[in-house]
Amino acid sequence: MKMVPFVVIIMISGIFMGFSQSFGADSEIKKDETRVHELLSKIEQAQGFPNAMNRAIQLFERETRPGKVTPELKREIINRLVGVYKTMGAPSQLCADKFPDIDQYIQCLGKEDDLDELIKSANRRGIIGIVSNYGGSNEAREFFLDVLENANPLYRKEALHQIYFGGINGDEVYDKIQSLVSRGLVNKKDVLSALKGANPKRAIKEIQDLIATTKDPEQFVRKGNLLSEYGDPDLMDVVVDRYEHFKNIPQGERPHRYDPTYAFKRDVLEKYIEKKNGVRLKKALGIFADRGTFDDMSLGIIETKIKNGDAYSREAAADFLVSQIEKGFVSREKGVPVLKTALSRESDHSLKTKLEKAVSGSRMGGGMEK
Repeated sequence: MKMVPFVVIIMISGIFMGFSQSFGADSEIKKDETRVHELLSKIEQAQGFPNAMNRAIQLFERETRPGKVTPELKREIINRLVGVYKTMGAPSQLCADKFPDIDQYIQCLGKEDDLDELIKSANRRGIIGIVSNYGGSNEAREFFLDVLENANPLYRKEALHQIYFGGINGDEVYDKIQSLVSRGLVNKKDVLSALKGANPKRAIKEIQDLIATTKDPEQFVRKGNLLSEYGDPDLMDVVVDRYEHFKNIPQGERPHRYDPTYAFKRDVLEKYIEKKNGVRLKKALGIFADRGTFDDMSLGIIETKIKNGDAYSREAAADFLVSQIEKGFVSREKGVPVLKTALSRESDHSLKTKLEKAVSGSRMGGGMEK
């Protein structure tokens, strides 16, 4: 009897292992699909019972993950849930007629003790959220376009909120939102995040235009952060240019939670400083100084700016570093060597004199050792 070569045994084992893994993966997918169908059925069976549907929707959200669902099953989820949404009928007009404002509408439902309608309201919003999570199909997009056009303000707001996260997007959705703005059904400032979700590139100018014209500190900070989400420092000039306006508004006249220094996300502010020179660099350094969050860990940014760029930019970086050492945000042990290195390299006479004074301690309370 011939011996089976060892390599053949290994190959056969590998083949069987591959079949086993494939079967296991297929089995897991089948199991997930079965559970999705069970959870969908629970939602459908709960129609007419708001509390039961609310529990079923929450269970579906907890136990399913869009990334584990096939495109075919996603379409089924959307179609079945859209069907549920439509059979729920129009929301109660008891409060909707009195209060088009969303927060007042919800408060009204509570005051009228219309608990069923309040729960139905949560269920409709839950369905909108699930359709967004499993979106991408024409069916999901058509459903959202219909909600945007025909739903009451509460559900329109939920749809706009979900669009921001990118589950439903495209030019058709973008244009629909713009149409709502032009007809006065929504305010431009309230839908810029949704426009960004629908088409990030087209939304850039809209966001920049609002930042450039708003007089509202809250909008300046919120939309500055929205623009920061692109992660592109070249988009942020408008924030830097308008910063002084909002900085000069007395604190008592602006919402306390909306400090203009936070119109930049920190990582984008650092990228901006790394990239810019001249007047805008100096302004950006001023924002960083006002935040009071610069420390030894950020020294590399300033070290680079002191070495490079024009004399104006080098001076702005040096002034910033000296001020941070004086305020105690940067340790002398770390900061002074950077100034000394800058002094040894500096060719501009005026800046060299300034660095000499800084290193000698004359600008730092006399306590700076050489």
